Parts: sequence; C-alpha cells; structure tokens
Amino acid sequence: MPSVLVIGAGISGLTSAYALKKAGWSVTVLESSNEPGGAIRSQSADGFLSESGPNSFMVQTRTQKNLLGELGLEGEQLTPGPDAKKRYLVRDGKVLAAPSGPWSALTTPLFSFPAKLRILGEPWTKRPANLVEESLAAFVQRRLGQEVLDYAMNPFVGGIYAGDPAQLSVQEGFPKLAALEKNHGSLIRGAIAKMKARRAAEKAGEDPFKPFMASFAKGLQTLPRALDRELPGDVFYGARLLGLCGNTRWHASWEGPGGEHGDDFDRVILAVPAHTLAELPLPDSLRQALAPLTQIPHPPLMSLFLGYKRGQVRHPLDGFGMLVPAVEKRNLLGVLFSSTLFPARAPKDHVALTAFVGGTRQPDLARMPADKVFEKVRTELQDLLGVHGDPVVMRPTFWPKAIPQYVMGYGRFRECMEKAEAKHPGLHLLGNYRGGIALGQCIDNALTLADGLTHV
Repeated sequence: MPSVLVIGAGISGLTSAYALKKAGWSVTVLESSNEPGGAIRSQSADGFLSESGPNSFMVQTRTQKNLLGELGLEGEQLTPGPDAKKRYLVRDGKVLAAPSGPWSALTTPLFSFPAKLRILGEPWTKRPANLVEESLAAFVQRRLGQEVLDYAMNPFVGGIYAGDPAQLSVQEGFPKLAALEKNHGSLIRGAIAKMKARRAAEKAGEDPFKPFMASFAKGLQTLPRALDRELPGDVFYGARLLGLCGNTRWHASWEGPGGEHGDDFDRVILAVPAHTLAELPLPDSLRQALAPLTQIPHPPLMSLFLGYKRGQVRHPLDGFGMLVPAVEKRNLLGVLFSSTLFPARAPKDHVALTAFVGGTRQPDLARMPADKVFEKVRTELQDLLGVHGDPVVMRPTFWPKAIPQYVMGYGRFRECMEKAEAKHPGLHLLGNYRGGIALGQCIDNALTLADGLTHV
C-alpha cells in the first residue's frame, strides 16, 4: 500500500487525501489548527450564519459536482434564489444594476454612449503580434476601453482577488480570457462560438454541464467537514511538523495532542499557503528551492459580517451584492448581501451583509483595528445602501495575507515549483497559488494530482 503525508487540511489537502485514500493509499494529514477547512470558516450563533473566508462555491465542472454527490452533500446543497441574480456596481455615488446580458449592456447607465460603441467594436480590435504577457488592465483597456476597465473589470477583480488589474497577468490569472482572444480573435466572437457549440451539443442529445453557485445549509465549511469524515483517524489536528527529510522516500516527525510521532512516506504533499512554506522545518535544499514562493504577493484583507434589523436598511438588497470601483475612492471593495444570497443567514426580520476592506487597493486600511474599520465602513453603507444605526451583530475577520496575486511575471513562480518538484522526487506542491484561486479550481487540481499519483 503506497503512503502519503499531506501537510495542511484546507480544501486542497483534504481533497487530495480523500481521493488517494479512495484509491487505496495509506494517508496521514497534519493540520496545525483544530478544525478542517483552512480559510473556509462558517460560524452560526444568535440566528446569524457567517463565513469568514469564501462565501460560496462556483461548481464549474462535473467532477466537482460528482464529489458533492460522493460525500452525500446534495441534500444539504443550496443554490442562490432568484432575488440574488442582480449584481450592483457603484458609479458617481449611485448603486446601479450591472448588465446581465448583451441587451442590458447596451442600455445600462453604467457606461456612456462612447463606451458602448467601443464595446460593439471589440470584434474588430486586433491582437498585437508576438504578445507574450499582458496585464489584465492593459488587456481590457485595449479590447473594451477605459470605462469597462474602471467600472466593470476593476471592481470585479477587487471582489474576487482583492487585487489590482494593472498588476495581475491576464495569461496567468485569467487564462480563459486570454484564450478567447487567441483562439477567436475577439472576446465577443469567442463567447458566441461557445454559445453555438453548447447549443449544437444540446441538439445532438448531449448534456453539457451547466456551472452553478452553491453553499450548504450549515455553511461552506460543510464541505471540508464532510471530507474530514471520510478520513477517520487519518487527520491529526493541532499538529506541528518537527522535521521532514529524505528524497525518493520521506521521513517525517510531528508533535500532536498524543505526543510525538514519526513515520516514513512514499509521497509528501505540501498543501499550505505559499507564504507559510518557509516556516516549515524542511531540508535546507528544499527550503532554498521554495524560498522564492514567499515573494508571491498576498495583500491583507478584512471582512466584516454585519447583522441588522430589516428596517435599518433602505436598499431592497435584491441581488448578490455590490462592488465598488477604485475610481469611486471609497473605503470598500464590496458588500455581499449574505441573507439574500442563501437562506437562513439571518433571523426573521433581519438581514446580513458582509463588507470587504483592504486588499491591494488599501492595505493599510485592512490592518486597522476592526472598530476603526467599521467606522469608515458605516459611513459608506449609510451613503450607498441607506444603512442606519448600530448592527445587531458584527463579526470581523482579518487575513494578514489573504489571496495570492497572479501578478505579471508569475511564470517565474511556476518554474520555481516545477524545479523544486523535479529536484525532490516524491514531493508535490498544492494550493490556491497554483492553478487558480477559486475553491473549485483547488478541488480540481487536488483530484488531478491524486489521479496522476495513482496512475504512475
């Protein structure tokens, strides 16, 4: 029976461990905290259910959907209701509904008439010859214009990455966008081609997978908890790695609630955040090989879960949430309408909001004490959403190093990972700093790694 040691019980580590155990491997998982999920944290108290990390799971592939079925989670699965379809953006101090399709993109007050003409002309915008890498900002400005960059892409990136489009690489962080231009010469033509291919598949009797957003009745942490249940006795919580040595075969020692332990393993999967790799007691050669990964930017982020009585909020909250462009010069990246997104997030006659502050845009603001941050957020919520009075509940979460940024030149980090693995056979790197930050991407990457190991 082959054996594997997984360091980290976040979604990447637990998914890889689950898949390998299912394939007949002997699995050991070490986790320094006392619960599964890593950044995925759900808290239920006083009738409010909050998320400290990601708030939802975009199920993008049939593989991800099948995993939920294997874990018996389909009965607990929730999808957003019809009231959560709208997305709001701020322009000139007004909260406006974002375009939801081609027609609304032409009629929305979010963009000026010249900006709409620029969008219509996108199919005739040529791709520069010999283009290797480009920032997301330069890409969007070149193809769709400054207004779309300022009032669509910038707030979108602020909400997803807590990042800056001028710093992110479109090839590394948004490869699907880059592929649309490369393969079809245009984003609009590429989208039309995909739509036609989908319709052709449906006419041919195929059942193309339709992505959907999901969470669970008891919060998103239901997923890592379900994975943990499939690994009874295999996950050591409150564990501290004491040492790791070897090459083709690895010896690890660790300390946990039951004392010190040690064992030998055929494979080692490091499934911890990139910025914590340097803190692990690794062999000198491996530590040196991984040292550049600590340079991957991870801006700070603070989230404020806020519960209010319904009468304290003037806005109907009839949408997914609100994103704020940097050009608006506000103290917010965005606000999720948490109690609209999924049911049972707030008691009757109450609502729940989750506000996000900081990121690459305002890192110093995120580092302020939570009460100071709230005072700034309070003013914004009153101005934009008509929120008045003190919240019934406030749950702040501060992430000193939040989301890895796939910045320009990120290829050097990928090369570093590949060289480290090649130089240390049996070692594997896994996490949201490799192959995408989304929860679903982490799951797919973990399953791909497990599948590759079982078919060596």
